[in-house]
Amino acid sequence: MLAGFVIRWLCPGMLAVLIGIAALAGSALAQAPAPLAQRIIDRPPFDRITLDKQNENKVLIVRPLPLPGRRVSEKPKPSDKLRIQMLDEAQEYEVLWQHIEKVELFEQLVLAEAAGLAAQGKFDEAYEYFVFMFASYPNAIGLKEAQQSYLYLSSGAAFRAGKHDEALAIVEELLAQNPTYRAGPTAPTLLQVLGNIADRRLAGYVQQEDYRSARALLVRLARQYNAAGEPFAQKWQMQLSQQAAQLRDEARAHLAAKRFVEARDACARMELIWPTVEGGSELVAEVARRYPLVAVGVEHPALEFDARSLVNPAARRAGRLVERRLLEFSAPGPEGGKYQCPLGTVEQSVDGREISFSLTAAARGGELSGYELAERLLAWSRPGDADFQPAWARALASVAVADVQRVIANLKTPRVLAESLLQLSYQLAANVGQPGAKGNGPFFVLSTDDAQTRFTANDRYFLAQPGQPAEISEHHYPDPQRALVALARGEIDVLDRVFPGDIAAVAANSELAVAPLAMPTTHVLAFAEHHPQLSNRQFRRALAYASNRELILNQGVLKGKPLPGFRVVSAPFPAPTGGDAAAYAYDQQIPPRPYDPRLAVAMKAIGLNEIKAMHDKQMKPVPPLAPLTLGHPADETSRIACRALVKQWKVIGIECKLVEFPPGIFLDEQQICDIVYYQISAHEPLVDAARLLGPQGIAPTSNGFVQLALRQIDKATNWQDARVRFQQLHRLLHEDVTLLPLFQTFDHYAYRKSLQGPAAERVTLYQNVEAWQISPRLARGMP
Repeated sequence: MLAGFVIRWLCPGMLAVLIGIAALAGSALAQAPAPLAQRIIDRPPFDRITLDKQNENKVLIVRPLPLPGRRVSEKPKPSDKLRIQMLDEAQEYEVLWQHIEKVELFEQLVLAEAAGLAAQGKFDEAYEYFVFMFASYPNAIGLKEAQQSYLYLSSGAAFRAGKHDEALAIVEELLAQNPTYRAGPTAPTLLQVLGNIADRRLAGYVQQEDYRSARALLVRLARQYNAAGEPFAQKWQMQLSQQAAQLRDEARAHLAAKRFVEARDACARMELIWPTVEGGSELVAEVARRYPLVAVGVEHPALEFDARSLVNPAARRAGRLVERRLLEFSAPGPEGGKYQCPLGTVEQSVDGREISFSLTAAARGGELSGYELAERLLAWSRPGDADFQPAWARALASVAVADVQRVIANLKTPRVLAESLLQLSYQLAANVGQPGAKGNGPFFVLSTDDAQTRFTANDRYFLAQPGQPAEISEHHYPDPQRALVALARGEIDVLDRVFPGDIAAVAANSELAVAPLAMPTTHVLAFAEHHPQLSNRQFRRALAYASNRELILNQGVLKGKPLPGFRVVSAPFPAPTGGDAAAYAYDQQIPPRPYDPRLAVAMKAIGLNEIKAMHDKQMKPVPPLAPLTLGHPADETSRIACRALVKQWKVIGIECKLVEFPPGIFLDEQQICDIVYYQISAHEPLVDAARLLGPQGIAPTSNGFVQLALRQIDKATNWQDARVRFQQLHRLLHEDVTLLPLFQTFDHYAYRKSLQGPAAERVTLYQNVEAWQISPRLARGMP
């Protein structure tokens, strides 16, 4: 507030003028709105002049004074005149400076009110005043000082309210503006204030076991503000390093006793708390060398093991650990998939009528000889055999053993991609997947419970590699966010599936890598074929038109962050992602049905009328439209999609209730659902179409035209023929709504960069698990 000016002399004429002005000012003030009714920053700008005692200390509300630079001279001459205009008048007046007691400029009035609000703890209101000042009067006297006082007071209020992150951010802003600021001669320095707040925040991180954030904050503050010698920094560095040293010593004891799992866990905790503890990196390297263990976080536990499962991603994932197959889908190719044989090499003749196998010496040495392979090929074609495969029986003509390492299978007719028929397990061991049962896979199940499944290396595995993991430990995380925390903290090395909406956030972590699997997953709904309403094609179409699949995918699953290959589809087979040949079973000319609730209502009415007419003709009562039951797996993508569908169907008058399967279950085992949500991975539609829709399939259909199309695909002798027949199948499925395709996604997995091997392109997570190598993670240093 500016100092007033004492008036000593006053001529009679001038006094009369001032009294008149004062009267006008009084009238203006009487008509002005009350201060509480309107904020000063919402009123037209004005200045305030207080006159001397001779003028009864009248207060004049005037238009902003035309002062140079909006500054009042410290010593104006008493005889100088100040030209003014009343706020609500156009006429100008002159006032001698000797009669002016005080001049208050508008910006100083605003600043004073802002300071008063801050002093009262009304920081949100004061903030708007400061925003106004910096926008309109950035050079006002005292503005920076008032802002710094505001920051100091608001930081203290946030600290007392337990908002330590907010308090710390405000103090750091104040430090950036004025590192030497002090609220008073005896007040603590800003660095001391910073230390008090940081101490509380670090305590919170440690209590939550978020050691990574604690280390990052401690290191940043020490470097940025040269605070390594401050009491808070020394306290927490000592405390964290002592905790890490205790875990280091525990890990050494476990290692000496050959308790490798316990040693590894202690090392992981040590590394998480304080990576640079003395001797820590050497100890982790020794543990990794003696017992390389990879901890994998999984969305679903593997309750069964089948590397070719169409709808069970957990069985596909873990199936590769416990068993190898004669031929394995390894990657998408220019025409169908690429196949590898763990026993050697395989080749189909140019005319498509012969498949030849060349076994490696390692395979012949103890895994499978040529004669044993020939016996397996024949057994799969014999109807009475336990492992009988109808498709292979229809294709095989004879088997010949050229020598101990070369076997030739002759086919009855040319076959398109005949290798796809031999994705079969050649092992004879019983109870594979049960604890202790060793098969032909790189690992076998050591133990299993609700939270964890441990796979240990199979000493019989003929393709084992030096340095490969000694153990794979799968940890089930029902909560995807908890799984991400575990990955970031180093509790696990790999996460088998990252929710699509979280992929960008995970990829932003410099210690983690995210990669997609090579083949897509198609999300579909399968209908109970004998349900009174769902058996009607028009009713199923109504559900399709009532489903806003674009919204579910883009907003619910992707959270507004598009990813390559994610798209709405019209068939349960891989759809093109940009001209790829792997989508040979998908007809791009058949677009997905659009979201059209009005048309859905019409289709529903038509379907119900058809159902009524059919039952009337049969003289049977018309079944009422009871609430449908929709079953889905226990994962986030399925939950989001199914909850959205229930709401969308309700709009057209179709009620539905949800049933969530237990973790690891993907089929309606209790047969209580009318509709089931499937996540289908039909890598090779040539053989997977029948496994999905055929009589023994996951979603069998009685539609004769669909079954005929499947038989024609089975007889295709060339790719052109196969593509034409798949286009026909696609059209039939779309018109019949045999299934309701929703959208296509690509499963993404994440891993710590200390694990070498998962970066290669893969169809399943463990596709090259023998090549995985564990590097000491402590080498990355602080924080």
